[in-house]
Amino acid sequence: MAVLITSVKTAGGQEIPSGGNTPRRTLTFTGRVSVSGFVDIKDGPQGQVLGSAQAITGTPFDVTVNNLDAKKYEFVAVNRDTQDSSEPWVITVT
Repeated sequence: MAVLITSVKTAGGQEIPSGGNTPRRTLTFTGRVSVSGFVDIKDGPQGQVLGSAQAITGTPFDVTVNNLDAKKYEFVAVNRDTQDSSEPWVITVT
């Protein structure tokens, strides 16, 4: 586990599983890293940075992403320093 997304929730606290969908345009990503550093949430490993946060080994990180478009996303968390990335968390914003 270099970088891992452990949950994705709406502002109201509803959990969105990978493969799920939501009409909400703001999502909060929670995860863990094995090496401390800044974590970027992207749409695909080479995609645009949608949100960032400092992540510390042993402590969950939270990144909130706002103003999402209605489309299918393959969200990944990428450690800026190591370039390690999580498995995609697929969500369709409706």
